[in-house]
Amino acid sequence: MKVACRCEEIWLENDEGEEVEGIKVTCGHCGRQQEAYGTGRDSVRYCFMKMHKVCDEDHYYVVED
Repeated sequence: MKVACRCEEIWLENDEGEEVEGIKVTCGHCGRQQEAYGTGRDSVRYCFMKMHKVCDEDHYYVVED
């Protein structure tokens, strides 16, 4: 099932305690959220991968228009 996800840029604290740019992805189906450092395509894909591991169903995640 294809699921549209909302992406928003946020600030995250890294291991050194510094604020860095990040991304938060919210599943349009169940509302689960995942975060990653960076704001590029790879960061979004990383969030999709993390969501796929915790979701009970097999979804194909895409960025919401």
